[in-house]
Amino acid sequence: MAVVSFDDAKNTFTFFYKQDLSLVSDIPVAILITGTAGTIAPISADAAPPLLLTIKNPCINPDFIEFVPSVVENQIYRIDRPAITFTFTSAELKTYPFDQTLCGELAYDVWYVDADAGAGAYVDTTSSPLSFDSTTLELSFVTSDNSMIKEHQYIIEIYLADYPTDLYDDSTVGKISVEE
Repeated sequence: MAVVSFDDAKNTFTFFYKQDLSLVSDIPVAILITGTAGTIAPISADAAPPLLLTIKNPCINPDFIEFVPSVVENQIYRIDRPAITFTFTSAELKTYPFDQTLCGELAYDVWYVDADAGAGAYVDTTSSPLSFDSTTLELSFVTSDNSMIKEHQYIIEIYLADYPTDLYDDSTVGKISVEE
C-alpha cells in the first residue's frame, strides 16, 4: 500500500491499494511511521503514537463510487397489439479517486409503478403487463385491458451484484404510454 498524497489542511493521507478487499475493516489498524532526516548522518525516529488507519470498502462508500444511470426512452403501446420489446443502455460505475474493478458487476431490478395505487411491483420474466429479462436488459409490455389506457412508470434500480441493494439509491425512471 503506497501513500499517494497528504492534505495539510485536513491532515489526511490518501493511500493507493487496489489488489483486493482483504484489508477492509471497521477496526482501525495501527501503522508505525518512521521518518528519516539528513543525508550525511541520517537520523531516524518513529512517530508516537502510531497512525490509526481505517480502510474503507470502496464498494459501499459513496465517496468512492458513483453510478451513471441508464438511459431509457419513453415508449408508446397501442392497446391490444402485439407486445413491444425494448432495452435500455447499461449504467456505468465510476470509482474515485482511482479506477478499480474490485466492486464486481452491476445488476438491475425493475419495479412497475401503479400511479393510482402509488405502489411498486417487482418485475421479472413472468410479470404482466411489464416483464424484464435481467440477462439481456430487455423489457416487454403487452395488455388488452382498456383500463390501462394512461401513462405508466417503471423504475430501473441499479446496484452492485455482490452487495445488498439497499446500500444504493440509484435508479432511472421510464414511461410507457398506453393508447387506443
